[in-house]
Amino acid sequence: MSFIIQEKANIKYLSIVVILAILAAAGIFLYQQNLNKKSIDSLAQEQQQVQQTQATEDSSPVVGQGLEEKDCEGVQTPLIKEICYSDIAMAKQDLSICNKGGLQFCYLEIAKIKQDISICDNIPIQSLKDSCYSAVAEAKQDLSICDNMQDQGTKDDCYSSVAQAKQDLSICDNIKNQISKDSCYTGVAFSKQDSSICEKEQLPIDSCYLSVAKAKQDSSICEKIQDESIKNNCYSLVARGRKDLSICEKIKNEWDINICYSNVASAKQDSSICEKIQVQPEWDQSFKENCYLFVTKAKQNLSICDKMQNKSIQDYCYLLAKDL
Repeated sequence: MSFIIQEKANIKYLSIVVILAILAAAGIFLYQQNLNKKSIDSLAQEQQQVQQTQATEDSSPVVGQGLEEKDCEGVQTPLIKEICYSDIAMAKQDLSICNKGGLQFCYLEIAKIKQDISICDNIPIQSLKDSCYSAVAEAKQDLSICDNMQDQGTKDDCYSSVAQAKQDLSICDNIKNQISKDSCYTGVAFSKQDSSICEKEQLPIDSCYLSVAKAKQDSSICEKIQDESIKNNCYSLVARGRKDLSICEKIKNEWDINICYSNVASAKQDSSICEKIQVQPEWDQSFKENCYLFVTKAKQNLSICDKMQNKSIQDYCYLLAKDL
């Protein structure tokens, strides 16, 4: 999968990405991972981007690990029930449970973990199946899987995935599309934590700086960024990685600083930080609730879920708390 400002998918947070991508498709949380406030990328891209903010939390428990299938049966919201089954399937690496959940990312994640390309054949949607092949190629660092793909765009994405996994710029030269090639270079800059690649390869430099700043957790690199929205996103991601609320104060835009508060609240497992979020009447009221949701994921505190007004998000909040 192509790299723009994102790391690769992490199984721990797949379900959170899916539910928020669908429940708040035009809403606040997705903007946290998107450089454009007014647009939404594909679900696969959003999945990858949210995982970027979680990548340094390797000690966090795997979603689904504390759940049993009987826990899913009582869930009223159909989408949440599907995610519940998928979480358990991924935690247990059990394909039969994937069938109950029906979410195709379930197969992709298990295929990647097991490095088994045959699992991808369970996915009926061709674009997602190709993404699955690419994920396995990345996990195995196997370019031959990419070479066998017919669609050039899919093949380019696969090359980019492997290049980042191997930290090898030369693999990017196999990519035909210039935008995809630039994304590949940016991905390697991220994986190598090397901002000099941003300048040497004449890349979209702001996005490249953001990627390296996140990888190194270095807010000084954010200061090189010219575009305000990208710079603010950079500060927010670094603040999360460093669990440092003071970095949020570098942000002048109210919308963006709220996103930063939500990031740090989740990282520090501190719901009191969510109270700093100022929600304007014209904004999505689920903004603050999403902040509580991520703190719940970290703290296993059901009382936080009680503060939520959105029933679907509240259902998922209770499920997360029980899971942990």
